[in-house]
Amino acid sequence: MTGRAALGSLGLVVLAASGCFDVHAIDPGPAPFVLDDFDDGDVQPNDPNFDPWECYTINPQGAPNTCTPRLVSDGSPALVLDATIVDPADGLQQHGGAELATYARLPKDVSRFSVIVFNAKLQSGNPPISSDAILSVEIGCRTVPDADGIVPSRLYVSTGVEYGTVWTPSRVSLRNFGWQTWAPPQTDAGPGPCLQKADSVRFSVDAALPDGATGVFHLTVDDITFL
Repeated sequence: MTGRAALGSLGLVVLAASGCFDVHAIDPGPAPFVLDDFDDGDVQPNDPNFDPWECYTINPQGAPNTCTPRLVSDGSPALVLDATIVDPADGLQQHGGAELATYARLPKDVSRFSVIVFNAKLQSGNPPISSDAILSVEIGCRTVPDADGIVPSRLYVSTGVEYGTVWTPSRVSLRNFGWQTWAPPQTDAGPGPCLQKADSVRFSVDAALPDGATGVFHLTVDDITFL
């Protein structure tokens, strides 16, 4: 399965099958809440409420399965996304990319925490992606109604983060997360309603390729923790 549209459809199927949209969030317990440190060498998060990490292409073109998650050793086990992105020569920049994602069986209330911390590095391959590429962290909340009152929704909050080609520690305030503009929520509040019913954590790369270009990148993440 590739692309945001396919991913949204999966969420609709899973939640519709449950027959219940008024889902109470799980208390994650006191800080730190370690989502995954990958020390166990697999793609299952430390929290069993979350499904194994997967990768998806965004605005995909070309052959399927161009991004593949795997575990490597770089001081300690980490999770790597290898992706090849193609922007078709159609006169438009498609903002294609790929992401790592884990989805919760039941929403988790992470609003009590103040920051999310993790280590990451983003490296271009051959051919390289744009130097204007964007790395974002996204927290999804499909049980929060959108502006039309639709549940499950495609809602999430996100923020861009700095990155480098070597390990870059990030400490991001949850207050810096904002709603995406293309599918607004019913509330004018900050990210709180989404954080209270968080059901996915995603690391997304917009390769920022110009029209007609192809690019390869390798995203590595480790030690994802809420504090």
